[in-house]
Amino acid sequence: MKGLWSRFITKAPEEVPEEVSRVYTQLYGLQHSRHFAWVQLGDNKTEFQSMVLNVDMHERQIILDEPFGLPHTFYWTPGMSVQVLIKDYVKRIEFTSRFVKLEPVEDEHQLIVTWPKEVFSDQRRQEYRVAFDNFDRVPLASIGNQTAEPVPILDLSSKGIGLAIPSSLSDQLYIDQKLEAELCLNAGVYIHADLKVLRLEGVEDNSVMCVGSALEAHTPRDQRILEKFLAAAQRKQLRGAAV
Repeated sequence: MKGLWSRFITKAPEEVPEEVSRVYTQLYGLQHSRHFAWVQLGDNKTEFQSMVLNVDMHERQIILDEPFGLPHTFYWTPGMSVQVLIKDYVKRIEFTSRFVKLEPVEDEHQLIVTWPKEVFSDQRRQEYRVAFDNFDRVPLASIGNQTAEPVPILDLSSKGIGLAIPSSLSDQLYIDQKLEAELCLNAGVYIHADLKVLRLEGVEDNSVMCVGSALEAHTPRDQRILEKFLAAAQRKQLRGAAV
């Protein structure tokens, strides 16, 4: 009887402190968004390349890809300082944390660091970025004459966009290039925007290139539709994190 009764008992949702929620909101969109993070370890001023893989609000930990280019003789000191800088479109996001452990995953390692007390950024609320790796439906973009078919949107804010472009089209794109785009946010929901290419980065899958661009909606109506979509997506992400 006790086992049967326990099936009807739901666990109370976790109460998340405001300061934890604030950090989560600033960092969540970086997960799998393919924005490179530059990491400094301890007193070493060398910057090593990494990437934010997961923002674990429940364990209060940030999971990063193992820094690239780290010497094999590097000695990890428990609690050593870890400084992280992400250059996101035209903004900078940075925080300081502490080393917890290196965790083996298949043939690689992930860097686990403590939850930062504060994230320094000029990212305003209306520029909250949404990454779509865990969404059932990924929004699409049609880029002028550059793409014959719509391409998936990796992440999106009211001021920037990340796109997955076939590498075969890489010779048609260049830094500071201006493009016109039609974004399909939901079924039947379209907006038009001007893009300015800010970065071109290859990814592990050589058939795809990540293109980061500044974004400006064509009309006030397009901007309102975009902000409404981002607000709904943000709520969905935060509800999913609280489960």
